Amino acid sequence: MMKQASQNKVLRYGWLTLFLLTTALIIYFAAQPASISSEQSGFFVNTIVGILSWFGYVPSDPELANIAYLVRKLIGHFGLFMANGLFGYMAAFGWLKLKQSWKYLLISITASILLAIGSETIQLFVSGRAGAFDDVMINMAGAMVGITFVYWLTNRIQGVKKI
Repeated sequence: MMKQASQNKVLRYGWLTLFLLTTALIIYFAAQPASISSEQSGFFVNTIVGILSWFGYVPSDPELANIAYLVRKLIGHFGLFMANGLFGYMAAFGWLKLKQSWKYLLISITASILLAIGSETIQLFVSGRAGAFDDVMINMAGAMVGITFVYWLTNRIQGVKKI
C-alpha cells in the first residue's frame, strides 16, 4: 500500500513536471526571433531530407519549403501542443480530486486555450514574427487530440477498475 502511494506521488510530480516543461518550451519557442525559429525548424527539415536521401530522393526547393512548413505546423504547433494537452490533463487528474471527470477536461482545455493564445500573442512583440489565428487553431487541434486521448484512456481505465 505504501509503495503504491509513493508511486502515485512520483507519477503526479512527473505529469506536472512534463506539463510545466512543455509549457515553458512553447513559450520559449514563441519568444524566439524569426531567424532562430527558422534554424530550429531547419534541424528537423535537414533530418527529414537526410532520411529521404537514403532512399535516393532529393527534394526540390518548393518541396523543401513545403517540408519546412509542415515541420513548423505539425511538430512545432500541433505536436508540442498535443503533448502539452496530454500532460496538462494528467497533471490536473493527478493533483486535483474532482468527482466528475469532465472537470479535468474543462481545466485542461482552458489551460490550452490560454497557452495557444498567449504563445501567438508573444510573437506579436518578437522580431520577424507574427501571431496568427491559424496557428492558434492548429495549437488547439493538437491540444484537443492529446486531451481527448487521455480523457478517453483514463475513463476507460477507471471503468475497468469499477467492474
